[in-house]
Amino acid sequence: MQSPLLRQLDRWLIPFLFLIGTAAGLNHIRSIRTGNVLWSDGEGYYLYLPATFIYNSWQQFDGEDGLNMIACCAVNEEKIVQTRYTYGIALLEAPFFLGAHAYASLFQGPGTPPPPDYTQKADNAWAQSISDRRWTELRGRATGWSHPYSTGVVIAGIFYLCLGLYCLKQTLKRWFSPEAVLPVIVVIFLGTNLYYYATQEPGMSHVYSFFLFAAFLYLLPNFLAQGKWTTTLLLGAVTGLVLLIRPTNLVLLLMFVGFEVYTWAELKARLQLLLRRWPALLGIGATTALFILPQLLYWKYAFGSWLTYSYGDEGFIYWNHPKLLQVWFSHQNGLFLYTPIMLLAVVGIVGAWRKRQMSAPVTGLIFFLASYTFASWWAWWFGGAFGHRCYVEFYALLAWPMAWTVSTLQKRKAQWPRIAVGLVLLAAIYLNLKMTAMYTPPWDGPDWTFDRYLDVVKGAVKFWYWP
Repeated sequence: MQSPLLRQLDRWLIPFLFLIGTAAGLNHIRSIRTGNVLWSDGEGYYLYLPATFIYNSWQQFDGEDGLNMIACCAVNEEKIVQTRYTYGIALLEAPFFLGAHAYASLFQGPGTPPPPDYTQKADNAWAQSISDRRWTELRGRATGWSHPYSTGVVIAGIFYLCLGLYCLKQTLKRWFSPEAVLPVIVVIFLGTNLYYYATQEPGMSHVYSFFLFAAFLYLLPNFLAQGKWTTTLLLGAVTGLVLLIRPTNLVLLLMFVGFEVYTWAELKARLQLLLRRWPALLGIGATTALFILPQLLYWKYAFGSWLTYSYGDEGFIYWNHPKLLQVWFSHQNGLFLYTPIMLLAVVGIVGAWRKRQMSAPVTGLIFFLASYTFASWWAWWFGGAFGHRCYVEFYALLAWPMAWTVSTLQKRKAQWPRIAVGLVLLAAIYLNLKMTAMYTPPWDGPDWTFDRYLDVVKGAVKFWYWP
């Protein structure tokens, strides 16, 4: 039976984390320009919103406001802006964008003066071009790029973060007590770079993909057990958005086959179940297709082709010799060097596999295949990032074996394993928050050496120092 204190913690944890995330995110954008939120990949995802709801045409972005200066997009011969990013993030941001636009239109007026430091020159030409493009005449208060819009993106990121954490909490409670679930939820947020991408760069895709992963894993057991059409259609919508935002994340669909499957007989039974559920699978496919259709229409309009590989020469050049060890252990954003708490998840995969628990075989397979894919990309470190950002969404799955490890240690009769796991979780939170505060991008490239990484770690363990 739960204690009253534990019940209250269970009830108020997610609202409390929402307040923490919102305060951190809004405090971060107070001292920076809007362009630090709506730029690069984040702006590439976001462009669909002002193009649709403010300018009513992609041709309104004709390059005069500098959009052709950044990596997220280009302007073709017909003066159509081409963004290489898909619209899934914009769809999730849309309610918050519309609220911000209503506020800007009603209360902020059509224009805004440049900031006091506008005349200061940047260190290099590229940075100066980015600075110049933020304060042209088209950058008025109600044009899509002023402070209310960046605030809307921050709140959107925190909202989907907490919705994902809620789905994850409810899923973990299927197997574990709140004593194990609540610390894992806290450490997944505060002890990993999910915190950074939710509060510092909420325009990036990762916090939204984390929500979608958590929602998928929440819906899947109900789909397999009951197969109600409401669950089926929601699962189709989530699958469509996962595919839109990052197609390689479809490796998650292996959970259809491998969820709570540990033997060949169980695998055969699962395949037979899925075959009997073919109408539901068809419904998932049809719902997914509905979410994909608008993207195909945009590609046809902007690129002239229904299917477009918009990343140009970038590709999986290391497919035959992947950089797996570097992805996991390199000072260039290696997963376990920047998010060492994930080692508990690896321990949990091994331990739960031996006990035939927590869908460990398929979880381990998904983790390996995702790692292999990341290690095959031309920039396997996915540059300019705090830690290896591509794993952020996979924390929703890796939380399963992590919770298994925490729960197993908590069940030991001796007190020291419980104390040890508590100290490890607290240390992970402290280290992550400290390194987040120390982070001055980019921590990658030829100048970012292992010695510089060690200097950061040394600074992080100094309790008397906080940046």
